[in-house]
Amino acid sequence: WGATAPLPALSGYAMALGFGVAGALVGGFFVALVDALRSGFKGRRGTRAVAGLAAGLLALRYPQTLFWGEQSLQTAIDGRADPAALLFPVAMQGARASADLGFGVGAAKLVAIAVAVAAGVPGGVIFPLFFAAGGLAHGCGLALPAQPALICSMAALQAGVTRTPMATVLMLAFSARTADLATLAPLAAVAAYTSIWTARALNMPAFFRYPGADEPG
Repeated sequence: WGATAPLPALSGYAMALGFGVAGALVGGFFVALVDALRSGFKGRRGTRAVAGLAAGLLALRYPQTLFWGEQSLQTAIDGRADPAALLFPVAMQGARASADLGFGVGAAKLVAIAVAVAAGVPGGVIFPLFFAAGGLAHGCGLALPAQPALICSMAALQAGVTRTPMATVLMLAFSARTADLATLAPLAAVAAYTSIWTARALNMPAFFRYPGADEPG
């Protein structure tokens, strides 16, 4: 990811707190969207075909939403898509596939994940949510240190949705260079736990419905 300049403690943790609250709100919207789509799809045939069609239509406008895992996660961090790191059809999209990531890509990816999950398409949400958070963070255009802001946004959204703060922090921390761990890991932890506490305080449901996930505290 490259070197990250140390942040002043107060401003860095204030940024992490802010992203934590925002991540909880966006995560709550995502879980609510999944639940609504599941209710709409229940008992209907061809839901996976509908999910595939929706993903294809979104990809016509935002090819980066065909992101396929941790190998192309760097595109969310850098803010630009690398066609060589994406799926072959996306690489054929030329300049559009290399366009800057932004709010539209992040929002479109959240919708694509929600439709796929609600339709029962095999796959996971972990790294796709990281990617979506990266797009949303780039789209905000905030005058903040880029990599710490991205790490906080990814940690906050992931933890707010899955309620897995330590796993989230570890995945993000060990994706960074060793020199960055002392700066990035504490910020990610603050953002992740703030997101969870905010979501629980607002009684927002978790994506994984395991015992204790939705309890306030």
